[in-house]
Amino acid sequence: DFTTIIFTSSRPRDEKGGEINPVSGMNYTDLYEIRNDRRGRWTEPLLIDDTIFQSDFDDGTPAFNAAKTEVFFTRCLQEDGKNLGCQIYSARLKAGGWSDLTKLKIVSDSVSVGHPSISADGLTLYFAARMKEGFGGADIWKVERTSESAEWGNPINLGDVINTPGDELFPFIREDGTLFFSSDYHPGMGGLDIFRAVKDNLGVWKIYNMQSPINSNQDDYGITFQGSREAGLFSSNRRGGRGADNIYSFELPELEIYVEGKILDASTKRPIAEAEITLIGSDGTLQNTKSKLDGSYTFRLSQYTDYIVIGSYQGYLKNKVQITTNNISDNKTFEENVELLTMSKPIEIPNILYESGQWTLNDESKRALELLTKLLEDNPNITIELGAHTDMIGDESANMLLSKRRAQAIVAYLEERSYDPERFVAKGYGESIPVIITNEIAHLDTAFVVGQALTPEFIKNLPKETQEVANQINRRTEIKILSTDYIPRPEFFLKLKQKFSSR
Repeated sequence: DFTTIIFTSSRPRDEKGGEINPVSGMNYTDLYEIRNDRRGRWTEPLLIDDTIFQSDFDDGTPAFNAAKTEVFFTRCLQEDGKNLGCQIYSARLKAGGWSDLTKLKIVSDSVSVGHPSISADGLTLYFAARMKEGFGGADIWKVERTSESAEWGNPINLGDVINTPGDELFPFIREDGTLFFSSDYHPGMGGLDIFRAVKDNLGVWKIYNMQSPINSNQDDYGITFQGSREAGLFSSNRRGGRGADNIYSFELPELEIYVEGKILDASTKRPIAEAEITLIGSDGTLQNTKSKLDGSYTFRLSQYTDYIVIGSYQGYLKNKVQITTNNISDNKTFEENVELLTMSKPIEIPNILYESGQWTLNDESKRALELLTKLLEDNPNITIELGAHTDMIGDESANMLLSKRRAQAIVAYLEERSYDPERFVAKGYGESIPVIITNEIAHLDTAFVVGQALTPEFIKNLPKETQEVANQINRRTEIKILSTDYIPRPEFFLKLKQKFSSR
């Protein structure tokens, strides 16, 4: 019922002041208990009256299993005034008392370990330790067992997303598998900061700073939660406390976070009603809805989650937008329109540029092709024609050959990026298909008339400066959708997984 707190304190054990730790210069730490009475007030701290938890050394950081029948805590032994290192001990509740004190054999005696946290099923123990197999300072590790009576397995490092060359300490694992820990190396506000770590759909840890007021410019650590409630306790040596390190309570308000927007035709900017919209979250969220008559949609979001909003409609290519609620500390509404490209007409890929008479892709053109690779990833079942068009300058047959080579250069670039060549057809059109002036193009020059084709005959009668604008419009790369029933090879999905894992 969360009316009892067991905590670590270096306060004097008695009126005489207690024994001083010669290493730290402070009193030895012990485990104390306070209770919340009927009036909602905390009782005076009492030293836990159980010989299991009473020693002549530093004891602290207790962690109980879900049933409160097994406890894990840290004990730091000394001999002749010298530290022998810290180890994790366990005890079990039997007949109303604690017994079976056991030092866990999870590391060698020469390694110092501490800060235990036990998973909800009691089969995984997280802890901090400095081991040569780690990434620098103290790392977060875990050990597993097959049952509560089984032996613990070998330590497993949580990896370089969690652990750094600095110190990672005080792990706390919640019921839903969310991991909290403190670090002095991950980007933070100063000293030790508390971080939240969740695994995405690919099993990759995502790290989020808990921000103010949980974190400060001093040391903040040892966070715990009241079960599934967004409330709990943590320790800090920030200014305003009483003494050195203090315990603080917190309650995280439930924020109202939304994403809203419209599904639009990318060319006309008109809303699309009844479009399918899917929300996918790194926390496992999967929601579906349809756009309203005005093309609008709304989803409610959770904190500390990465989302993808996917829009689709018959006759259009899928498109998506990405959102993260990482570091959102106030109510917020994201405004994200999703524009869909129609498959009924060619789609121009802007900024595919070449040197005059050349077909080699430059760096700017390769960056522009990211739009195409995104389209291919969002729509893995399409095959396309890549059509290159030239202006009227030069010989017509030479332009035809040049445009074909340019289209082939794009296909070759995509093959280098591990896309299946069976998805592409390269075609050169030379100057045979001039652009038809649209409303958007007509705004570029008063000589342009909506519906007029930018043919050589029309362009020759334009002012010289306008001729160059017209030629530039005709020089373009377009795609046409040939089919929507292509079956991707397994390597395609492997490539996507690797791409998202590296983010």
